[in-house]
Amino acid sequence: MLQSLFARTKLLRRFLFLIAIACAGFLMLITFFQDKLLFPLSKVMDRDPGAFGWEYEDLHLDVDGYKTHGWYIPIENARGTVIFSHGNAGNLAGRLESISLLRHFKLNVLAYDYGGYGHSTVKPG
Repeated sequence: MLQSLFARTKLLRRFLFLIAIACAGFLMLITFFQDKLLFPLSKVMDRDPGAFGWEYEDLHLDVDGYKTHGWYIPIENARGTVIFSHGNAGNLAGRLESISLLRHFKLNVLAYDYGGYGHSTVKPG
């Protein structure tokens, strides 16, 4: 009976060791790919404000030696101007519906892509 207990303990230790190795490997993978997980980039700009029939100015601004891409989208009789920063994933092309809500409230919109997204340069971080 004592041998059976030692055999079970040895088997349990091996099992726990394998679980620990698997968890460590998973954590290493997450660490290695964390930028891709946190900053899912989209460079494809499949549409622009012209697709909605809006007049706009395509902007490429110098920021710390890199280019930040954006659009200035005016509206007639505007009540003000809003700077629009999109969420973590995607780019401006996927945010035109959100921008249309701001235009509904008669606001000019200055929208830009974070570094690495859309036509903006530099690695996101």
